[in-house]
Amino acid sequence: MRWFWRVLVVLGFAGGVVLVYALVIRGLLGIVAPEPEVPVFTDVPPEHPYHETVEKVVLLGIMSGMTESAFGPEEAVTRGEMAEVIVKTMKWSLTEAGQAEFADVEREPGADRADYVGVVNAKGIMTGTTDSPPRFLPDEEVTLGQLVVIAVRAGGEELSSPSGSDPGVEAVRATRVVKDALYVALANGLLDQTGIDLAAADMGAPVLREQVAQMMLNLRGALGW
Repeated sequence: MRWFWRVLVVLGFAGGVVLVYALVIRGLLGIVAPEPEVPVFTDVPPEHPYHETVEKVVLLGIMSGMTESAFGPEEAVTRGEMAEVIVKTMKWSLTEAGQAEFADVEREPGADRADYVGVVNAKGIMTGTTDSPPRFLPDEEVTLGQLVVIAVRAGGEELSSPSGSDPGVEAVRATRVVKDALYVALANGLLDQTGIDLAAADMGAPVLREQVAQMMLNLRGALGW
């Protein structure tokens, strides 16, 4: 019977080698994670100019659809939504939220809106009113000029400084704060492919979700991400 036990030992050793080999191969293959599925938005078909942009921001977790089948590319963006988008774009932690409490931003179970608002407020990217208690106005629509200022403030010192004056920027009907932000935005390509034409753009008009998506990708690119 000794031969029987020897055979079992040999088979056991061989089986162990095969098992280890299989686990190693599985581990190596596991290094390449499967690509996550991209939602199919009926309002952003393949021929849509922002199709790839929308796919990227969704895959990066920066933005999501308004519904399972609609992204709403031409819908406006509220301040509450923008706070979440810029935090996710910059990969900031919600633990960086400050202690400021806004009268119109309620903390709800399972909701992070108050935390996103707290982060952008603490960093001086988006602030509230001077009322007492202050308000953040989360449901107010973000304007094109405000989007540019938010993106430039978020990029901070990591963005390239503009050089010289630009008659095109100076001709824009906007505040000095917005014009200064436009200089930085142009120097860093933040307006690329957003469809924003300074000669005709209304800085006070509501910004569109497709424009926000593109500018967030441009911002990450300018930062080397």
